[in-house]
Amino acid sequence: MRILARCAWCATTWKKKPLFYTTRGGGLRFASTLPALLELLPETPPVNTAAVMDFLNLLSVLSPHSMFEGVHKLPPGTRLQFQPR
Repeated sequence: MRILARCAWCATTWKKKPLFYTTRGGGLRFASTLPALLELLPETPPVNTAAVMDFLNLLSVLSPHSMFEGVHKLPPGTRLQFQPR
């Protein structure tokens, strides 16, 4: 069964938790925490070495990056639109 849908999310500037999302493994997966998103994936993605360096230098990983390749964090005040191909 193939489900086709169009969806959109907004990240407000006052949101306490970011929205993590990925298209790894086919389709769109999202969660408010990175561990919850990783549970939805068939395998753990490779570590994003640039994000690790950011964390070591800045003590933070800046949006839209995350600690894993192909997993993104929706920056505050932005909107994400997804439409399957």
